[in-house]
Amino acid sequence: MVAMYHTPRGSYFGSRAKIGIWGSPNQGRFQESGASILVTSNELEDLNALEAGFHVYPDLYNDNNVHFFTHWTDPNSGDWVLFRDDLEKPLFLGHFPKELCPKLNGGAPRMAWTGFVSYPKNEPSPAMGSGHFPLEGERKAAYIKNSKLFDSKARAHDPYMEDLLPVLDRPDCYHLSIVDFVVKDRVYFYYGGPSGCIG
Repeated sequence: MVAMYHTPRGSYFGSRAKIGIWGSPNQGRFQESGASILVTSNELEDLNALEAGFHVYPDLYNDNNVHFFTHWTDPNSGDWVLFRDDLEKPLFLGHFPKELCPKLNGGAPRMAWTGFVSYPKNEPSPAMGSGHFPLEGERKAAYIKNSKLFDSKARAHDPYMEDLLPVLDRPDCYHLSIVDFVVKDRVYFYYGGPSGCIG
């Protein structure tokens, strides 16, 4: 299940955002809850994607703590660089060689900022984000703030809010706020909801 905003089809050369996610102490062993930045070719039949974010995944780590993760698809074939940008200066974490994702060479067609959960069928879902709905706002709801897109010259700019497209596949379980703008947080939105969704 996802609660996300994505760009329209274009040519994007990177993204950054401040991701707010909480731990999930009551999460089941085979459940996952997280938030990420997703770089994707958006071709379902031949998907190339790079993903980096934070998640809680007890089966993988044997705990219910928040962990940084990366994920990519297509082990066949532009180098994409990963930085941690919450310190005094950006810290290089690594890169994805262009050969891993050939459909992303020359820029990615789509960028997304997403909250997500996964869990076994016929089991109640874990909380997404903080476990609070977006309407609860600052200090309660999980968020993605200061979202930026990078052009081919590595210049960061705010995405056009009116162009961002929402995806919420289970509105009966999780919610997504509108995209908004304030000087401090730039382009931002809240996402998530409590545990207990079935199906």
